[in-house]
Amino acid sequence: MRVNPSEPRLVVVTGAGSGIGRATAIRFAKRGAHVVVSDMDLDSAHATTAMIQADGNTASAVQLDVTDPDQWQTFARDVLADHGVADVLVNNAGIALGGPFLKLTPADWDRLLSVNLMGVVHGCRVFGEQMVERGSGHIVNIASAAAFTPTAVMAPYSVSKAGVKMLTECLRLELGPKGVGVSAICPGFINTNIGVHGTMVGVDPEIADAS
Repeated sequence: MRVNPSEPRLVVVTGAGSGIGRATAIRFAKRGAHVVVSDMDLDSAHATTAMIQADGNTASAVQLDVTDPDQWQTFARDVLADHGVADVLVNNAGIALGGPFLKLTPADWDRLLSVNLMGVVHGCRVFGEQMVERGSGHIVNIASAAAFTPTAVMAPYSVSKAGVKMLTECLRLELGPKGVGVSAICPGFINTNIGVHGTMVGVDPEIADAS
């Protein structure tokens, strides 16, 4: 059985406590899906869930640290037990971090890649396994126009999003014949709070805040 991703029954969205993730969760809920709203900030996830329920639709909130593979395993297992196999997974969770390349430390790179790239890898792995076993499903990875466009002082972010784009293309070839679609969305600049909570290494915080 193939799933029509435009009319799914069960959708999982990471980073759904705000921004693109919240808007995505609300939109899927309006199309009749039950949405599992996950976010590192559980209060934000509950806020999104409340918005969905206020419209008469259904959703549940879960706290998830996308950098932790063990949490991913537990999360996927719980979703399966409570709701069944997800029809759509949206890997949206991400952070912004940049700065002059020579000022960035290995810890800076590890922090960003653990969320923006490995968080997507973990999600694709645990939910992709369930979808392949069923023979249907769709994974949507939120990349960025930064995957195509080099930008000074944003090397880690651009590298992470280029990685998400290529991961998506590889998985499309591998999982597509097994009934699982894999897509990447590459938005440009959008007015969300990712920039507000972002980090610019080597830049005066007052200057960064003013910009």
